[in-house]
Amino acid sequence: SGLKNLDEKSLKDVLPTDFTAGNFLNEYQLKRSEQAIINRYKEDGYFFAKLNVVREPVEDGRVKIRFEVDEGQKLKIGRFDVQFDRRMGPFQSWRRTMQIKWHFSSGKGAIYSRELLNNDIKRFVDVLKEKGYLLAAIEPRSEIDGKKRRMNVRLVVHIGPRLRVGHVDFEGNKVISPQDLAVHLTLKSGEFFTLKKFSQSIENIRKAYEKLGYLEVEVVHHPRILEEAGRVDFTVEVKEGQIIYVEKIAVEGLTKTRTKIARREIVQEEGERYDGEKVELSKRNLSNTGYFENVFVLTEKGSKPSARV
Repeated sequence: SGLKNLDEKSLKDVLPTDFTAGNFLNEYQLKRSEQAIINRYKEDGYFFAKLNVVREPVEDGRVKIRFEVDEGQKLKIGRFDVQFDRRMGPFQSWRRTMQIKWHFSSGKGAIYSRELLNNDIKRFVDVLKEKGYLLAAIEPRSEIDGKKRRMNVRLVVHIGPRLRVGHVDFEGNKVISPQDLAVHLTLKSGEFFTLKKFSQSIENIRKAYEKLGYLEVEVVHHPRILEEAGRVDFTVEVKEGQIIYVEKIAVEGLTKTRTKIARREIVQEEGERYDGEKVELSKRNLSNTGYFENVFVLTEKGSKPSARV
């Protein structure tokens, strides 16, 4: 009873599975159930929710359990600040640079949410890693001010060193030499690591293989961080797979033009080795006709292991 903001089903869903009608009641089960309900309220910001357990005896030695809830008000944010473990410049300038929409600000009276705070922390760490701080970690320190009924939040940022790219080695490649693969790296040795450039390098290598027919190539990287040296080395592992041939090209979803006209824009030929550049060009050609809202390229297995439709 006393439910206003959470419904009975959402609370029953968090109860222990063995806390059901017909089972023997023990204090351990009851305490677990109470804590589960309180935790559920905290998830939605009700940190001051109170619970009273009422036991009503019924026939045959059974007892009816009723949870009386005083939900209280949602917990709001009090102070919110960020502390770096070494000087990194004013945090406000970092906030503007990172272009993160923070959910917590001092004096805004925002409702505290652990989930939203964790999302903010994740975005913060992602931005730091994008800038080369691969060892960055954030320690949240939250403290409830019982008098003001506010949650004071401090993020302690362990920034770590900004790493440069060291050695990049290749493994598993047979079709393309290490020297030719290195050409596709947009991030060179000695430069500060950025996730965007490195991801683009991996994509460039994948496209180089697709152009040669290796549609199902897998390119994964394994970092080795050398903190004292201030660098990160990588091994790029290539699983080339087999050459794929195009058995058949099917054009589906046409409503404004005929298949024959659409096929004129497709430069990839049936029976040929798959060519990633030709497929991408065909996709652009179809999009540029103006007949299609979206153009998707899908593949499925053909009549042979090396054939795709």
